Amino acid sequence: MKCPLVSRNNFASRKMRYMVKLSERKIRWIVQEKLRGMGTSELALIQRVSRRRIEQLWQAYRRTGIVPALKKPGRPKKAATTISEATLVLKIYDLLKVNALTLEHVLKRDYGLTMPHNRIHMILKQAGRALPEPSKQRRRKWVRYEREHSMSLWHTDWKQLDTGEW
Repeated sequence: MKCPLVSRNNFASRKMRYMVKLSERKIRWIVQEKLRGMGTSELALIQRVSRRRIEQLWQAYRRTGIVPALKKPGRPKKAATTISEATLVLKIYDLLKVNALTLEHVLKRDYGLTMPHNRIHMILKQAGRALPEPSKQRRRKWVRYEREHSMSLWHTDWKQLDTGEW
């Protein structure tokens, strides 16, 4: 089945200007249409994705025989801090009495353990060995100028020139 609105040559000469996220339903539809013989370019145009994305989905389907599923979006979550890591951090802190940033370097150098200083600071705060810093939690002054829509807030200044004009 050919798309009556756009020929292959016309589609190939244009660049895709927008991309949309495919849902599970759309992916199933793409595979079904591909099985019926619809072309990659036509599917890409209809679904507003690149030809390469259609090819990737088709390749995954042909390799496994299963319609590809979407992965969970976003960055993978880090594993929670283990009790042994927290104990080690507290033991080293009690010995050295240094801040989280220094503890990060000591852990990496002496123990081969890579742990972000933010996580180390959280361990120290939970154990009562570090205090929360309200000045770092305070809302920044420039945030008050952030708006959801442009032109929803105006800020102007007036200045009197040497000539007396404003």
